[in-house]
Amino acid sequence: MEDVPSQNLLVCLIAMASKRVAYFLAIVLAISIFALDLLVPRGIAVGMLYVLVVLVSLLTPGQLAPLAAASACSGLIMLGAYYSAPGGLPWMFLANRVLAIFSVWLTAGLGIQSKQTREEMQVLRLRRVREALSLKDEALSRSEEELHKKSALLKSIVDSMSDGVIVADETGHFLVFNPAAERLAGLGAVEGGPEKWTEKYGLFLPGGEVPYPPEKLPLARAITGEVVEEAEVVVRNPEYPHHVTLSVNAAPVRDEEGRLRGGVALFRDITERKKIEAELLRAKNDADLANRAKSIFLANMSHEIRTPINGVLGMTSLLLETDLTREQREYAET
Repeated sequence: MEDVPSQNLLVCLIAMASKRVAYFLAIVLAISIFALDLLVPRGIAVGMLYVLVVLVSLLTPGQLAPLAAASACSGLIMLGAYYSAPGGLPWMFLANRVLAIFSVWLTAGLGIQSKQTREEMQVLRLRRVREALSLKDEALSRSEEELHKKSALLKSIVDSMSDGVIVADETGHFLVFNPAAERLAGLGAVEGGPEKWTEKYGLFLPGGEVPYPPEKLPLARAITGEVVEEAEVVVRNPEYPHHVTLSVNAAPVRDEEGRLRGGVALFRDITERKKIEAELLRAKNDADLANRAKSIFLANMSHEIRTPINGVLGMTSLLLETDLTREQREYAET
């Protein structure tokens, strides 16, 4: 775009040079033909050569040069008729001069008409080009307006999401960092690549003790083309001194040709869910411990009860083998 002014200047210089060259050639050619006309007898049709002068003048822009050339050539033809060497038949001499003047003006007229036609066609083409450019500009403006509306709508949707959304390019530069992401991370977008995220945001592995390796972060893995699902990241920084647990899903971002352009990460706070899961696990462990204690107690009680009952049953069997009254036997058997 910076070369356009210089190109336009070059075109103008070439046009000016071409115009001057055409003028110079027309003048030289006219003088040469006039000199030739003076040397040959009047009966020879040298005046027809002046048509070349008019043709050269047609190479210049506008209509003035061809008219001036035709007028000058007509004058030179008349001067040649007066000063040229005598000879030839009078009627042939007169016919040649009239025919030469007629040819000069006919050439000039046809040339000017042709130039007008070309100029009109150029104007028409230029008008059509301008109309096409105007239509393209209108279509481009509408497209830009629609794109702006869609971008604004998309931004509004992303900003209103309760889940954090972060988009980064292939170098790790943040492109999107919605308010939920700032709230959950405790900090907005920072400069620097993935190697600084662990330190800047205070990111730890599950448990909250071991710093998260930068190259293993979900978004860093997505930037390299990997899909990550349900990864747990603990955030502990001045905003969250007691730590917050996040569930992160991340995926690579590719263009229409499939080339990797970055990554996107979506995450939510699962701190309360982790507490509930821990309480449920603790309750389950307590229930398992109580069931084991109950089983042990019942086993011990079964042993303690079974021993005296066996003695009672043995004594009852022996008693039934003795002489008992009918009533006593019924009591013993029941």
